[in-house]
Amino acid sequence: MVNFIAGGLTDEFYKVYEGILGGYINRLTKALSQEGRGIIWKGEKRPELLGYSSIPTGLYTSEIPYKPTIAIGGTCLLATGDLTKILKGELPNGEKIGQNSPEKSIASWVRSNLPRLDQIRDSVGPLSLDKYFVVFEDDLFAELVSTKLELNQGQKKYLEGVFKELGLECAGQIKKWLGISTGKAVDLSYCFSSDVSGDLGEAVEIVAKETGDSSLLGSSRSKVDIMYTQLWVDILKRKGFLAEGDIAICSEPADHFANDLEERYGDSGGMRRYVAANPRGKPGNNEAFSAYGFLPCVSRISGGQQLSRMYTAGKVLGKETATGIISGYADLGQTLVKENPIIRDALNYLFFDPESMELVDGLVNIESGLVKVKRGAKLVAGENVELEIAEVKKFFEPKTKAVLGKLATILGELYSTMGLM
Repeated sequence: MVNFIAGGLTDEFYKVYEGILGGYINRLTKALSQEGRGIIWKGEKRPELLGYSSIPTGLYTSEIPYKPTIAIGGTCLLATGDLTKILKGELPNGEKIGQNSPEKSIASWVRSNLPRLDQIRDSVGPLSLDKYFVVFEDDLFAELVSTKLELNQGQKKYLEGVFKELGLECAGQIKKWLGISTGKAVDLSYCFSSDVSGDLGEAVEIVAKETGDSSLLGSSRSKVDIMYTQLWVDILKRKGFLAEGDIAICSEPADHFANDLEERYGDSGGMRRYVAANPRGKPGNNEAFSAYGFLPCVSRISGGQQLSRMYTAGKVLGKETATGIISGYADLGQTLVKENPIIRDALNYLFFDPESMELVDGLVNIESGLVKVKRGAKLVAGENVELEIAEVKKFFEPKTKAVLGKLATILGELYSTMGLM
């Protein structure tokens, strides 16, 4: 088993991420650079508390006036892609939700396919801290699904139980993941949104009154948005989930903070105005609440500027499919870096491991050499050009396959440690 000890990487490794995920990164950093927000991409700003994890996946940090004692986050119990399909009456596997007992149909899919490793990894980002906290939005997801599918109160309660059950399983996996990615034992505490539903409602009322935006009171999103403010930390302290002296840093995918500047809040913009008037880490209501945004899990490493966090074509990293994915790695030796699932999964799940990042960097260099030779061959007139390229590929492929094989082995060991195989 590889010893997953967190270590530092030099700036040269940024080119691996930037070259492969540049379009996505550019979109996020463009949004996050507005309103004087701090960007830590390329190591321009690496607070000591972030440790190794700011390299190479860290994209953003707010001002951090007080040293945090705990990193907080939350698990998306249903990824956006999964939720979109369910709200349309379809399971993520393409099957229709059963009409007689829709809640049990959804529950069956959840228990068979979740949690996925991308959910676990993106719940709360590893930092050089010993304490972590996550929230599981059991009643919020149950309410959203039940309202859209017109389920009765009993069916809604059933789904709440299913999501609470999933949250408990996630908690164990998150603690295991944080231990692997930080190389040390960590403390993890958690709560369910149903534990603090009334408190969240009161916090929404505070923001609605302060911004003069009553539409926030009827928005299903408002309670979630509160979780990105100091109001959330205050709730957790009152309820005993955090210690009175805790100072929190929200460590989540960077796009969660980029959303502040986009249209997530709708036309009214009350919550957006509240955050703008009270920037995280600056004087105001959110001064003691800082934020760290990291590169989220991606499902593909080529294509458009926006990359989904949900795995496509059934490539979900769940208990039943991890072994199959590892087996599939063996057939990917000839796939280009930007299209290779091995590289994608290494960037997603081995970012903290210097050996793995060096292997990825090596693959990029091998492919770069191959591309240069190909371009040179295409400039040569004659009918043997394709033959020349084929001969060049024969030279490069053994090297590529060897490196991919090493990465596949390390990934397999990680999946095994996580109990996915």
